[in-house]
Amino acid sequence: MRKVPFLFISNFPTFIFWQYLPFVPKPKRMNRLYFLLASLFFYVDGNAQPTLAEQLGYPPATKLLVIHADDLGMAHSGNAASFRALAEGAVSSASIMPPCPWMAEVADWAKENPGHDLGIHLTLTNEWKHFRRGPVAPASEVPGLVNELGMAGYYESVLRNLSPGVSVLLIHCAYDNHEFQGVAADHPEWGSAWRQADFDFFTSEQCKQMLEEENIRLVTWRELGARWQKKRLKDKIGQMLLLGFRGMSVDTSSPIIQHIEAGRVGSVILFDYDVMKKEAARNIKSPAQVKALVDSLQAYARTPLLVAIDQEGGRVLRLKPKYGFPAIPSAFYLGQLSNLDSTRYYAELNARTMASLGINLNFAPVVDLNIERDSGVIGRLERSFSDDPEVVTQQAQAVIKAHLSNGVIPVLKHFPGHGSARNDSHKGLTDVTDTWGGTELEPYRRIIEQGYEGAVMTAHVFNQRIDDKYPATLSKKAISILRDSIGYDGVIFSDDMQMEAIASEYGLEEAIVLCINAGVDVLCFGNNLGYDEEIPEKFQAIVLKAVEEGRIRPERIEEAYQRVMRLKREVEGEK
Repeated sequence: MRKVPFLFISNFPTFIFWQYLPFVPKPKRMNRLYFLLASLFFYVDGNAQPTLAEQLGYPPATKLLVIHADDLGMAHSGNAASFRALAEGAVSSASIMPPCPWMAEVADWAKENPGHDLGIHLTLTNEWKHFRRGPVAPASEVPGLVNELGMAGYYESVLRNLSPGVSVLLIHCAYDNHEFQGVAADHPEWGSAWRQADFDFFTSEQCKQMLEEENIRLVTWRELGARWQKKRLKDKIGQMLLLGFRGMSVDTSSPIIQHIEAGRVGSVILFDYDVMKKEAARNIKSPAQVKALVDSLQAYARTPLLVAIDQEGGRVLRLKPKYGFPAIPSAFYLGQLSNLDSTRYYAELNARTMASLGINLNFAPVVDLNIERDSGVIGRLERSFSDDPEVVTQQAQAVIKAHLSNGVIPVLKHFPGHGSARNDSHKGLTDVTDTWGGTELEPYRRIIEQGYEGAVMTAHVFNQRIDDKYPATLSKKAISILRDSIGYDGVIFSDDMQMEAIASEYGLEEAIVLCINAGVDVLCFGNNLGYDEEIPEKFQAIVLKAVEEGRIRPERIEEAYQRVMRLKREVEGEK
């Protein structure tokens, strides 16, 4: 017997399921309950791993059962039996079948008992005489419906053979009294005795004992809805994390793959040098090896990854000639050369190389002004095109265009300006209060006003003239300049959260919460200045806790998630 689609409505998101009687022999295509949540784009079949229960956070092999009472509103007898079953916890949910003569009674009861999950059973007709049909499968394959096994025996077999995961059992409760005997007079196959048998079995001590013996847990849609909401929140939090990892190749035993499969990581970053180990043996060895690594990472991702790299040119070059990649000159060299054709050539070469490997995001170009030429981490390493905002803008635009045309997202850095720093934020607090000037914002303003389609990275610099308490990465005031004054609405990445400018000044939890609340969409943990394979679990737990405690608004998570997903769609659109 196959029911028409049933639309369930509760205080949590809408769920839709298609009910099969799943626990008796039938063709393979009908061998399980197909359970579809409105925003869940997969179904559970006999071979699916993990089960839906596991995906919702329950232990492996958990048997979850929703017992659902149908056809409320048809008669007072049916209502009374279903109300009692709901009150005793024998059933998890029920549905009203409008327009039926006793649905008003159900509505009144629902108002007085708001804790129960009640929904609407949408039917093709409300006239039983036109509602006759037998089982979908041949009668020989659904003996519980058509032979002498009896309903109690059938239900016992269902419970004894329940599979792990989420299952739904749809029943019909009513008393075998004069009222329902009259209602069912014209259709004995839908008679009152059968409905009394449903009620008797599921409210019996025998049923309770059997559920306990079989380790079956009764659940409500409301509980599943709350779990689903939490799962969705976890998935969104995962898209806000970029992580570095170790390994020239990966497989299912690799921690990074386990994080990706679990949805805890939405982006990764590649390095050639392992700082902690002090050796050039991290993620990059040759073009073929990098391509295979990136392909493997993407193969395990439910949502395509952003695969990032710091490929600026000059001394900040992860894809080095010694590994078989082309040489890319520094930004300072190109700025001094002052030939946009040369800049376009090298930018195109660089972007094509990354695209051929599957790398789709580059933390470049640097648009910091070259103010402190002989000190700091920008000028000393020749990472800036010029101290002139116009030159920086022109050079950066050439790089941006080459990246975008090859499907690689560029990332402007380091907002609101790192070129005036005299020391290195990798090593500690970097204060630019006395050296920073408003002209450092000009490249961002000009590029974004011209319709910039890439991302932006923050700097870990402290500037008392902008915020007298927090460095830019953790500062709402600094981010508001980018969002509100300049008008940028794309993805904002943090610089590496393990740099000493953040790590030595703030605890992990405080830094994460401040960063997200400041308006950063993706937090970067390069996992190279320090190494911690549990960063994703820690990050997820910290953000979940902050949301539950009201320290981070769910809307802030949703805002960041939507920006990240929009950026990912743009990347996919380039392919």
